[in-house]
Amino acid sequence: MNGNRIIKAIYVAALGFGSLLPFSSCGNVKTDNGEAMADQLFEKSANVIKGYTDSLANVADSATLRRLKDGFNEKMSKINFQFPADTDLKLSEEENDSLIRLIDRLVETIREKEAALVKDSICNPLPGDSTLVSSLTPPSRNASN
Repeated sequence: MNGNRIIKAIYVAALGFGSLLPFSSCGNVKTDNGEAMADQLFEKSANVIKGYTDSLANVADSATLRRLKDGFNEKMSKINFQFPADTDLKLSEEENDSLIRLIDRLVETIREKEAALVKDSICNPLPGDSTLVSSLTPPSRNASN
């Protein structure tokens, strides 16, 4: 008889616990520490991408463009190394889609800037070395010619 009571108690406890499981999984509540870290990774990545996109849109020369592109790659690498391996695999589908859209905008901005800078350099070429040489010619030589 005592064995039946224990089995019934275990059965009731299992049913009680089992009935709570569906309710605990409802909603968008993230209890896993890995998912919380993935959220942090998303926030940091999104902020860096947005910041660099804005900065790249206002670049005036190719040297600054190159420096910002290199800085972006370095910054993103540092962010990724702040988190455990495979943290990015725990990003939600919405977070992944948002990062993809942000990266696409960044790449589009870089392409537009590169095209504009190339166009500017073709339309406004730098003066040749001969201009610099003639401006440094001593006045006495110019007077004799």
